[in-house]
Amino acid sequence: MAKLPVDLYDAVVEQLLPFMGTRDERQGELIPSLGGSPAYSRIEWDGAPKVFTVKLISLLTNDELITVLRRLSVGADRRAAIDALCARIAASGAGQPQTGVPITSPQSIIALNLIGYLERRGYLAWLVDAVRRARPNAQL
Repeated sequence: MAKLPVDLYDAVVEQLLPFMGTRDERQGELIPSLGGSPAYSRIEWDGAPKVFTVKLISLLTNDELITVLRRLSVGADRRAAIDALCARIAASGAGQPQTGVPITSPQSIIALNLIGYLERRGYLAWLVDAVRRARPNAQL
C-alpha cells in the first residue's frame, strides 16, 4: 500500500484521474502495468472515477504506483511532471523495508486471484503463511 504525504497523494490523484473515466479506460491503462501483480486481483473496476482512483492508490505499493504512472500515455509537458512525481514517490519510500514476498509460483498467483474473487463477493478467505506474507495489507 502506498503511504504518501497528502500533497504527493493529491498530485498522484490529479495525474491518474483523467485516465480512470470508464471501466474500459481503466483496464486499458492498468492491465499492461499490473496484470501479473497481486494487486490486480483486488481491483474493483466499477465506481466513480475519483473513488476508483483513490481505492486504486490504496491498493498499490510505491513501486506499482510508479510503474502505472510511467506507463501513462502523455505528452512531453506532462511527462516531466510525472517523472518528478515518480522521483518523489520513490524518495518517500526510501529506507522502508519491503513488506511483500515475490510471487513466483503459478499456484500462488492462482491462489491470490481466487482470494481476490472471493473477497469481492463478500467471502472470507483463509491464507497460508506464504501467501499471507505476499499480501501483508489483506483485510482478514
